[in-house]
Amino acid sequence: MSSAKLQNVAIFGATGNIGQHIFRALANPQLPSYKPNITVFLRPGTTQSKKASFPSSVRILEADPSDRAQLAQALRGIDVVISVLSGPGIDAQRDLLEAAVEAGVKRFYPSEWGFHNVYRKPGDEWGHIHPLWDQKARFADWLVRHPAVESGRITYTIIGNGDFYDQEWEYIWCAWAQDPARVGPQYKMYILGDANAKVDWSSLDDVANFAVATLARPEDSCNRTLNFPSDTVSQVRIAQMLEEYSGKPVERVHVPMEEVHRVIEDPSRAPKEVAESSKIPVQFWYTVKGCQGMGIGYRPAEFNHHEAWPEVKRTSIEEYFKRKFDRS
Repeated sequence: MSSAKLQNVAIFGATGNIGQHIFRALANPQLPSYKPNITVFLRPGTTQSKKASFPSSVRILEADPSDRAQLAQALRGIDVVISVLSGPGIDAQRDLLEAAVEAGVKRFYPSEWGFHNVYRKPGDEWGHIHPLWDQKARFADWLVRHPAVESGRITYTIIGNGDFYDQEWEYIWCAWAQDPARVGPQYKMYILGDANAKVDWSSLDDVANFAVATLARPEDSCNRTLNFPSDTVSQVRIAQMLEEYSGKPVERVHVPMEEVHRVIEDPSRAPKEVAESSKIPVQFWYTVKGCQGMGIGYRPAEFNHHEAWPEVKRTSIEEYFKRKFDRS
């Protein structure tokens, strides 16, 4: 099973923030020898409005991720399922996996695309995982121990990465990524905890290209968790580079960890501009950035897999700034 060719690829969540990048990487692989056949699954009732955004060569199907019988029929002939589902879709992956097993799918990529941290409160001997992380962790725990995986009927690949640094719609989470034309006389960065702490960051395109590269080498990605950050750099260094390449000053709003802990305990304490800047719950916002400020927002080098896939280029934050501000 591990060396089986993964040619026919189905993607769930191809219109989402991360899913769009993975779809584009599938449609235009960096490895010329790998040209997958793509099937995009859309939620019932959305096909007509979204079909035009896909090339005519892509097969478009409607499916309810919780309808196991329908999914099993639709997945016949599919070699690999890539899930980029979020929210309730994470839990719906259980039916999706069972349907994939029934249909004879060879490989399953769950909706991971992140980095789980254990958050530790001051004076609390217990570690805590935020529910949004725990939802993914619970599914992964179930997936890797599934009888179909243990018997070799299906395999899995889990992709981990750093904090996505090029989310242009997150104008406070990624203050530097917003459209420069919409920025006033200066940028404003909220920096939680230690500004000099190392943090793993990923480009959306880099992670998408890495995922496709692991499909092209199925024997090397079989039943593995593979991590691919693009860069590891502190937030104080990002602020310095942002000033250098944008030509604008950066206001640094330093939030001490004492206040981070208080906001996680009581999200109503968060500044209004942070709380209203994103669809991401503010408690999760502070948990992610707080863990970065605690120095646990990066993986040691031996946990990453750059060297095993040298054909995938990484885009550093400095390279990103050079392109964004046309400073070649």
